[in-house]
Amino acid sequence: MALGDGFKDIVAVLAYAAGIIDGEGYIGIKCSEREHVQRSRSHRVYIAVSNTDELMIDFLHKHFGGSVEYKEFTNGAKPQYRWRTSAKNAVDFLKYILPYLITKRRQAEVAIMMQESVNDVNKAKGLSEETLAFRDACMQEIHNLNQRRC
Repeated sequence: MALGDGFKDIVAVLAYAAGIIDGEGYIGIKCSEREHVQRSRSHRVYIAVSNTDELMIDFLHKHFGGSVEYKEFTNGAKPQYRWRTSAKNAVDFLKYILPYLITKRRQAEVAIMMQESVNDVNKAKGLSEETLAFRDACMQEIHNLNQRRC
């Protein structure tokens, strides 16, 4: 991550990034399974921001890495830009902005906890049922937190 390139006030960069995530961002956990391999589910944290403002997306990409996608629509709508980051880079980003998050603070905390369980695995023995249950619980909690409330 190239935090603060061209910025003298790192606090402003982190607070602005947190505001983007609180307002426009998505924090989630994805799970994928390998067929025919016991206890081989793989969980990873991911963050995404989609917006029609290219400057906002470029800001995130410049300061925090990740990838950017561009999507045009045939119905005349403005083009959409999407910034994404995942796994360790995503969690490092969340740790930087955590003090400034408000609405997505709990999602960030759960994502950080889950990723720390990824780093503590003995890959030769596979994952314990307890570790898998913990990661699944983290994924479910974030899913519940991300549900729109009426």
